Amino acid sequence: MKKYLLLLCLPLVMAGIFRDDVDEREYLKLAKEPQFDCVGRIVSSTGKRGGSCTLIKEDYVLTAGHIALFKDEKVRSGETEIFIEFNEEKYAVAEIFIHPYFHIDSIRTDLAVLRLCHPVKGIAIPKLNQSLQEVGNIGYGVGFGASGPAKPRGLVEFYDKKIAGMNMIDTLSENKDPDTGAFLRFWTDFDSPHDPDSCNIMGDKEPLPLEYTPTGGDSGGGMFIIKNDEYLLAGVCSSSGYDKLRAEDRYGTSAGWMRVSVYYNWIQSIINPGA
Repeated sequence: MKKYLLLLCLPLVMAGIFRDDVDEREYLKLAKEPQFDCVGRIVSSTGKRGGSCTLIKEDYVLTAGHIALFKDEKVRSGETEIFIEFNEEKYAVAEIFIHPYFHIDSIRTDLAVLRLCHPVKGIAIPKLNQSLQEVGNIGYGVGFGASGPAKPRGLVEFYDKKIAGMNMIDTLSENKDPDTGAFLRFWTDFDSPHDPDSCNIMGDKEPLPLEYTPTGGDSGGGMFIIKNDEYLLAGVCSSSGYDKLRAEDRYGTSAGWMRVSVYYNWIQSIINPGA
């Protein structure tokens, strides 16, 4: 376990690309639902954006390892402090725990837990998914990344909006955890309402009503699935890519999400040590 102590702990208080045939307000409305209040934004004292995260205990958030590593380097150099922002309230970060198998060159095991200096009150904390049966479920992704319609491409910018969208969880990655042998990620794709056959990469080709894909700034944000009428945190946004080069739009993009189920025990060892 890599543990980083932030020397300064002051008591200071993902977005996405969406269907071009659906009003952006529908995605913004979904993001405002109370079950997604737990998704926050990582910001620095210099005002720079730093990705997304999910509150998993009153004083802990879960995010991507590549986000945490970059921020830790800035903090250790004295260049900045980092904070987690929920509903425009900022919470200073006290410690950063990066998964021991994470390596920036491969982006494998791309997870980190951040401990806050003070607990977050008034936000419902989601349960963590423990089932390895994510494929075939509808996932709800939430983050503070760049946003805009899929086409034309020039409309996607950083607008500092919290966007939520839907994807079918289609498949698992080829990389496995060395300890458990479980696949590290599940994958989603951005299906097109205009040309489903040529844009579909995996799984069902028909887009969901609020189909979307994460992009820059969404890293570390959460993907939720519904089990027994309850939203569970199932994935952490880790990577995305263009599987088909398309000059005119963003359809045909895939996204990889770290599986919370695979790393449930590691997460618990951080937020509930000795339990």
